[in-house]
Amino acid sequence: MKSLGSTLAALLFVPLALAACGGGAAPAGSAPASPAPASGSIAPKPASAAPSASVAVKPASGAASAKPAASGAIPIKAGYPQATITQAPLFTAVDEGFFKNNALDVSIQQIGGPNEIPAALANETQFATVGATELANADQKGANMVMIATIIDYPFFWLYANKKYKTVQDLAGGTIGITAAGSSTDSAARLFLSHYGMLGKVKIAPAGGTQPSIFAAMTQGGIAAGILSPPVSEKAAQAGFTYLTDGVTLGVPMNTAGVVVTRAYLSAHADIVKRYLKSYQQGWSFVGNPANQAEAVKVLAKYTKSDAATIEPGYKAALKVWQGTKTPTVNPAAITNLLNLSNDPKVRATKPNDIIDNSILQSVQ
Repeated sequence: MKSLGSTLAALLFVPLALAACGGGAAPAGSAPASPAPASGSIAPKPASAAPSASVAVKPASGAASAKPAASGAIPIKAGYPQATITQAPLFTAVDEGFFKNNALDVSIQQIGGPNEIPAALANETQFATVGATELANADQKGANMVMIATIIDYPFFWLYANKKYKTVQDLAGGTIGITAAGSSTDSAARLFLSHYGMLGKVKIAPAGGTQPSIFAAMTQGGIAAGILSPPVSEKAAQAGFTYLTDGVTLGVPMNTAGVVVTRAYLSAHADIVKRYLKSYQQGWSFVGNPANQAEAVKVLAKYTKSDAATIEPGYKAALKVWQGTKTPTVNPAAITNLLNLSNDPKVRATKPNDIIDNSILQSVQ
């Protein structure tokens, strides 16, 4: 008989689309993966930085092993969707040794698109980076997962357009490129268009599944505009595209993504989860300290395959968020605002407390 994890992984693989918040190839040792464009989506030529390999998801066989590695640290695998500025706390927790200081041997893996949830359900990873909409959708299908910390509770996205467009209203009849339907880029597009009274007047369409592929479609003229995040948004600015708006400036709380685990793993390995969150908090505090800017930018440049000049504007924008919220607990209002943008009435009816648990992170402060 197939396990619940493998069954759910098969059921969830197609319909779920994860927020794709950035781009760039994964660092050495990681395994990037990108979803194929959705049916009817815009398919630009592959960008050189876009990940292309797929992630194999093995059937689950129960709770993940917690046997110590030779070093005495417990081996853990964590997934992230795309290499962006908002992943800085995770990247620095690895590179600055915060996980090792808490006796965890954490390897991180770039897993694009809809693969993150199935990977977690199948124990390919123990910690995933998932948006609230995707999480609510998965739990509706019996995934039984929970968000235990935020990645960022603001839509850390920028809307850039072909230089012939000067305002959001100018996009009427055009197309905004996103990573995937139901992703956080989709929600950001809806938020921006709704704010400017343009929802329904501008088409929203998947454009290849990654931030670099959206940028490629913009460059090739296949779409009028795109939802981008740093460092890709900074590359758009350098290329002469027009800035129209961004989520940080709008200031409406909206959960971009969070740290997610299965409730089964949380129950079986509560101490490991606490140590993971303690390390993640240390990474959050590190990148939120301006004194660490040079080192944080260096780490981000490594993972995003960018240079310091491209990284710094995005880092400074995110710094306001990391300093404004000293602890990465999930803002319930940011969950509600995101879920309200869904076309699924069951997702809209989901309450924040149904899918988030801040108590574990609070317990390690």
